[in-house]
Amino acid sequence: MFLAGPFNLEQHPILRDYFPRDEGILFGKGADLNFDFKSDTFEDLRKQIAPGTAIDFLLYFNPEFNGIPIGIERASFPAIAVVSDWSVNLESVLRLSHFFFRVFIDLAGARLMKRLGYPNVDDILLYGYEPSAFHVMPEVEKKYDVTFVGNLSDIIHQKRSRFLKRLGLLGKKHRIKFFTGVHGPEYLRILNESKITFNHSIRGEMNMRCYEALASGSLLFIEAENEQAKRHFTDKVHCVYYDDTNFEALIGHYLENESERESIVQHMLSIAGGFTTAEMNRQIVEKARQQVALGFSAPPAAAWSETRKARSRIFQALHTSEPPRSELFSQSIVSLDERGWEHPFFSGLYFLEYSDGLASPVCEQWVERALAQFRLSLDRLPSGRVARFNLAFSLLKLGKVDEAISEFQNAAQMPLDSEEKENEWLCYPLYYGSWRLEKEERLRENLPLDNLFKARCLEGEGDAWSVAGNLPAAKACFEKADALRLPSWELLRKIGVLAERLQQPAGAVKAFERALEARPFYIEVWRALPKLYFALGEKEKLSALCDQFVVLSEVFQPFEALREEFEDWLSLSGKSG
Repeated sequence: MFLAGPFNLEQHPILRDYFPRDEGILFGKGADLNFDFKSDTFEDLRKQIAPGTAIDFLLYFNPEFNGIPIGIERASFPAIAVVSDWSVNLESVLRLSHFFFRVFIDLAGARLMKRLGYPNVDDILLYGYEPSAFHVMPEVEKKYDVTFVGNLSDIIHQKRSRFLKRLGLLGKKHRIKFFTGVHGPEYLRILNESKITFNHSIRGEMNMRCYEALASGSLLFIEAENEQAKRHFTDKVHCVYYDDTNFEALIGHYLENESERESIVQHMLSIAGGFTTAEMNRQIVEKARQQVALGFSAPPAAAWSETRKARSRIFQALHTSEPPRSELFSQSIVSLDERGWEHPFFSGLYFLEYSDGLASPVCEQWVERALAQFRLSLDRLPSGRVARFNLAFSLLKLGKVDEAISEFQNAAQMPLDSEEKENEWLCYPLYYGSWRLEKEERLRENLPLDNLFKARCLEGEGDAWSVAGNLPAAKACFEKADALRLPSWELLRKIGVLAERLQQPAGAVKAFERALEARPFYIEVWRALPKLYFALGEKEKLSALCDQFVVLSEVFQPFEALREEFEDWLSLSGKSG
């Protein structure tokens, strides 16, 4: 027998069908064993197992969101983590891996973790499709040439967004459409109405769109660097792989050659049965059996101190975007010594994060609490540069600008204390913005992390100078930070805005153009450029920009409301739309 969860069978009863009832015991809400990952410990789960039941292993799904149950590292049987969204929770995944016998993850994630020194990982196919939900609808006509259905965020999906822009610009010639927030029968119909389904995974994995298009009779386009897909799909037999050099040409070729397109679709349909959700879960269970048969040893965290284990659980709780953040945090903070520097450090960071979105004066009250905690942490560890950075940000949020500038400058000059090593990236804010994106991209691409903390201090100092009204000093700080970073749309927009306010239109244009390269659908930057081009007499650039925007507005819904604005600018450029 094996355990699998945590699942919410009250909301998703079909999950019960994905595991054999005579072999798998599910835990979670409405499951065989009741388990609330926000509050229950592993011991709470273990007590519910019927006496005499031999458990071979436990599959714990999505710990990057569901937390690390207290005590799971001491399980008498192998506990295996099944991880999906490692690309937006990389550091959390690295830390939580120490609590499990093995980690099952996609191919790219497994390769990265092994390169970073985490050997207890295995690559596995995740997801799959449900045949009752995805299938060919013979009566449906092909209404679109190419569609994309999925997350249109160009913050999280930067590489995808660059291809989406290129795809959208083909709307001049082909019937292109982007959709988001579409599910169920409507999604199935769109897939069936599409000659080609565009796909670009976030981390080089076989994502759900691969399987759903596969089963619905639409030709699947996948990025060429997707090594996991290449293990299962052959180029121009089951799908089409594209890259920077051939994207538009391949789109045109397969729209013009229906017989080739249909041949690939039929090959896809012939193998679809091997990629159902039930089959994917069967493979996960079989992989677990194979690994357990090789021998079980306790995970590293079993030998850790309670403080070290609590530190990892707190790190995961602070980084999750899911609602149980506060419960997961509260569950672990009690394990830290209140007399040490870490207890106030983590408490201050939690208070600072919690203050986001609150209205005055409640927001300021929480920031004041955070400020007091960071001061206490620094009293106990004066060399803590991360605590000093967070102290500076607290001061800035409270409008204490001069103190904030001084503390940002102090933090930038401090070396990393060895005691802070495990917390060196716990700088406010922790949400998934450009800093986490860049830090995790550097880890994935094996790029140096040197100077990233200094750049963050410089940007914080620049924000403080902006509040103080010293725009030249702010711009100087932002430009120094830019020189230390990969292109950041947030930072480049700040530079562009300040250049514009300082009456440096050419500098503003340069920064905004770079921001659009980093984030192609950045609406605020699109809207900032026309007036600058017009003022500089750059009518060709104005015309090209507005022409692109008008074309993209036909396929990208967030642009639709601004179409008339750009058509007016297009007229001013001397070209009619």
